Amino acid sequence: MGEVEVSILEYLGKFELGILVLVSLSIEKEYYEATFYYDQENMVLTISEEMEEKYGDIKKYKQYPLILKSLLKKVVPFNDMYNRLDPVDFSKWIKGIIEVQSQDVPELINQSDIQPFSGT
Repeated sequence: MGEVEVSILEYLGKFELGILVLVSLSIEKEYYEATFYYDQENMVLTISEEMEEKYGDIKKYKQYPLILKSLLKKVVPFNDMYNRLDPVDFSKWIKGIIEVQSQDVPELINQSDIQPFSGT
């Protein structure tokens, strides 16, 4: 297993009763983004599909304990950070999804070829 580097990219904000953080993981010179959620008692690391395809279940990955330990050393302690953050603003991601979905899609069927349903 290769060397793992962990970086904090951005504190996304409060989510429910915890803190959501965008992190980067560099494993064997490949870069991945992930999210790290933590509160006073729990922590969850969520990885990208690409990383999961390559390494499988992150909890079974040999370096997983080192990744968590590194994250815990780098994040600001929960009690010091929680009240300084605003709630996570998911609208920027939702807006991006809506913009992509609303883009013109080439018409695959000529509308003039569609016949009204006769009901018989």
